[in-house]
Amino acid sequence: MLLLNLLWAGAALFTSRELVRFIADEEPEPEPEFELEPDPAAQLDDGAASVVVIPGSSGPGPSENPNEDPAEAGRALVLSVGALALAGVGSLGLSVARWTSWGLALTAGLPIVRRAWRNFEQERRLDYRGLVCLQGIGALALGYPGLAALDWMIYAGAQRSLASARARARGRSEHPLIELEDHAWLVDERAEILVHVNDLRPGDRVIVKADERVPVDGHVVSGAVRVDARLLTAATHARERSVGDELLAGAWVVRGAAIVEVARSGEQTLAARLVAVNAELAPSSADSTALQVERDAQRSVRPTLAIAGFGLLSAGPIGALIGCHTNLVEVAYWTSPAHSNRTLAAAARDGIVVEDARALERLADVDVVVLDTDTILARSQLEVMQIHAHGSWRAPDVLGIAAALEGGSAGGGAGGGEDVGEDPLARALARALERLGAPTAEVQRRGDARGLGLGVTLAGQWAGQSALLGSEGMLARAGVPIPEAVTCDVAGASTRGHRALVLAVDGRCCGVIEVGSRSREPLVATLEHLRAREHPRARSLELVLVSGDSPAQAERLAVELGLRCVSASASAADKLALVLALQAAGHRVGYVGGGLSDVLALRQAEVAICPARASAKAREVAQIALDGSVIEALVHLLGLAVNYADRQRQLVDRAVLESLVAGAGLIFVGAGLSTLVGLYALSLGVSALSVLAPQVSASRGSQLPQALPAGP
Repeated sequence: MLLLNLLWAGAALFTSRELVRFIADEEPEPEPEFELEPDPAAQLDDGAASVVVIPGSSGPGPSENPNEDPAEAGRALVLSVGALALAGVGSLGLSVARWTSWGLALTAGLPIVRRAWRNFEQERRLDYRGLVCLQGIGALALGYPGLAALDWMIYAGAQRSLASARARARGRSEHPLIELEDHAWLVDERAEILVHVNDLRPGDRVIVKADERVPVDGHVVSGAVRVDARLLTAATHARERSVGDELLAGAWVVRGAAIVEVARSGEQTLAARLVAVNAELAPSSADSTALQVERDAQRSVRPTLAIAGFGLLSAGPIGALIGCHTNLVEVAYWTSPAHSNRTLAAAARDGIVVEDARALERLADVDVVVLDTDTILARSQLEVMQIHAHGSWRAPDVLGIAAALEGGSAGGGAGGGEDVGEDPLARALARALERLGAPTAEVQRRGDARGLGLGVTLAGQWAGQSALLGSEGMLARAGVPIPEAVTCDVAGASTRGHRALVLAVDGRCCGVIEVGSRSREPLVATLEHLRAREHPRARSLELVLVSGDSPAQAERLAVELGLRCVSASASAADKLALVLALQAAGHRVGYVGGGLSDVLALRQAEVAICPARASAKAREVAQIALDGSVIEALVHLLGLAVNYADRQRQLVDRAVLESLVAGAGLIFVGAGLSTLVGLYALSLGVSALSVLAPQVSASRGSQLPQALPAGP
């Protein structure tokens, strides 16, 4: 008798300790597994910063949990619902229904048990899935198929939703961000030979043409091209590259053709190294995607087993079964994904598309938001701002020839956004030409006699004349004299923040075209409201600016917006390094960007946000897309995230409190199975009602300051 009392007291002490540890949430924070080191050898043209090297960061790859099977969870859900319904009918005296419920319950639980056993063999510990299996097996062993079906129904329903979300997140993280060519056309004295890039050596020469990717890092030795290297450099648009200029592997050739001397190929290129670094870093983001309720469910296993052990000592097997069912966190495990789906549907109606609800949960804890200037000012669409015609040339003729030079470069972006290989300049020239009602000049041949270069030979009215469009420096290198009037026009365009394109026909400058973006007025009041948002951790939200503009331009914009600029002339590598540095300093980072140079940083940030009309690659990586004004939508999104995280926490806290009541009922009152099942059903009903009940949510506008500058 004394021994039994000692066992009972020891079980009570152990149970109390586990409950205290669960309530106190004693879980150590994971240590960062990487350090930042710059690679000084990677300084490249266009402001490409050093590649970020992660020493010893070859850690585990993305979680390949064998239990993440939405289809199998769906089948288990259907079978368990059927078993529960038949068990209810069988309790009324219909024996056929009761025996059928046994078969359905066993069939529903078999895949769950099998996968739980595999997981136990691998990890040598009992996780939440294993606890659910013990609940179901215990209920079946003691003759309660309906209770087993209820356990598996709740688990399978939640697992189906969670597995689908994980599959979407993993699909985004594994998508290639920078596409690289495997082969290149090697130029020798007699012909062009197709070879693998790994077979190229420094000093070899390859040819690059329009609508292809540059296969190597190197410099132009003949011809000229316009390339889109925004994924790799700080460039905000496609740029001309002529003799002596450097090209990067992975850049898209928009127009022209050139011969390139190889400097680096294969895995030594900047693009390949960025891809490798980002692939190594991706697991650190993917591993943090578990919902809070999943972590709480795992933490609830030990106290539940302790209560079950106490019940076993007190009342035998039925006491152990009752103890297992004091864990009402299982109810939150089902209602939490249901609340997530409801929140995501409401957000979509407000123009906020959330790919993964876990991003909302993480966003509530974000304390630094990095804002890309082009994204928040919506500067992705170029427009022709002014045309300066020189000599006897007319503005429509200058524009018509320029449009002919850029012809074939415009394209329709995925989702309406700007992407690799699309030239906003060509679309801007075409729109301006349409407004003027002028025709596009006719083209006889593109390139020189060998097909190299950016120039064209005109037909029609200017038949036989050669034309070239580019920057002042490019035309000067091509031997075109630059008059003082053209230099003044170019300087004036720069003062106004515009890009100047000089058109030359037969070696003489005939006009300057200014292109720029019609930026919206900065939403200073909205940004101030965003900074003043009350943070769940009682810290202010820090907004920082990252820009591809020159340091002077970026600083001027930062002062105007009232923000701190942390990086100017930022390339893709710079933006990625900024996010890594903030994370290494202990910050939780949200990144708002939609350009090609933002993709690597978006993938690394805890929360990746882009505008709805972002580049296709940014949309592939981002977890949240915002329609309309990015800043206004961001204010609404942050409020939504805090409300969502609070409601999720309430669901879990209620389940924990109900679990404590159930455990106390077993320990101090000796509550029976019917009482616990009743509490179980009551908890499920209350939680379901709290999720499904209509929620009064503020519209986007109601969370903004009363007086805002007008949008675009």
